[in-house]
Amino acid sequence: MQESYWLALASSIAIGLSAAVIITSVTQVAMRWFPADQRGFACGIAAQANYFGWCLGGLIPNIVKEDEQLKTLLFFQALVVTTSLILFLAFHRARPSGPVDDFEGTHSLLEEKDSEDKLGMQESLRQMFTNPQFGLQCICFSLLGGISFTIPAVQDIIFDAHGFSSQQTTWTNFSFIATGVVTGLVISAKFSDPRYLSRVLKTAFLVASITFTLMTILTYSHKVISKEVEYVLYVVLMSFGGAASLGFISLGLASAAETAHPVSETYSSGAVEWLLQGFGALLIQMSTANVGFILCAIMCWIVTIPLLFFYKTPTQL
Repeated sequence: MQESYWLALASSIAIGLSAAVIITSVTQVAMRWFPADQRGFACGIAAQANYFGWCLGGLIPNIVKEDEQLKTLLFFQALVVTTSLILFLAFHRARPSGPVDDFEGTHSLLEEKDSEDKLGMQESLRQMFTNPQFGLQCICFSLLGGISFTIPAVQDIIFDAHGFSSQQTTWTNFSFIATGVVTGLVISAKFSDPRYLSRVLKTAFLVASITFTLMTILTYSHKVISKEVEYVLYVVLMSFGGAASLGFISLGLASAAETAHPVSETYSSGAVEWLLQGFGALLIQMSTANVGFILCAIMCWIVTIPLLFFYKTPTQL
């Protein structure tokens, strides 16, 4: 048992180290390989693929219940990952060989890559964090993303305290993540035009804040409504919360990368993703059955209000 624990711990560390590289590639691939009118959707596919895996992973405990089943699953996962690595090493190219068409008013990150390379890490970090608009976006986007990681974990604690079964918890988690994935793909496909960017992001933040506030109220109202009605309301609210707090992320990453230009998207969108993971871990540790949804709602309003009044699209800068 002890050997299995240390193997699992070492594997988790290795996955975490690889994830630190992968999460910086979401926006990088979209910005370098696609013209401006396709970047939003390209970024959306890459960003939501991660959450789609999270969505499927949430169903595994109800499917894989025996040790032998888990070993078989991990074996096939290892085969898929190994095959993917081989294909990546064989066919990956850092950037297209030709120019990427661009719209007026947006940055062609490929054509100006030379200027990015000259900045270096220290200068890139200085430019990023002396840019007030990037700082606003980085904090707001990463904190709402961190909240989206926290909600399912908090929900598990609250549902257990309210007497819901593990299967009921699984399906509300699924509704939260699945609606976020679908909404993220739709938003990035239909509303990535700079004309819609501000309205979409502000709407997502406002919907998330209102939804998490209603979830807080519902938590303290469970004694005056039936258990069946409470569960249905949770499913509905979790769906809206997932759509807002997960669905915005691809446009948020693209907006932050364009705002920080000429800093490489590796640093700009990477900063958002790294902070997102950090905020998520911190909020999960701070959350309990009594304050979980309250904390998420308060933090969501804290970033929603400044975003509503001070956010500017890259084309407005």
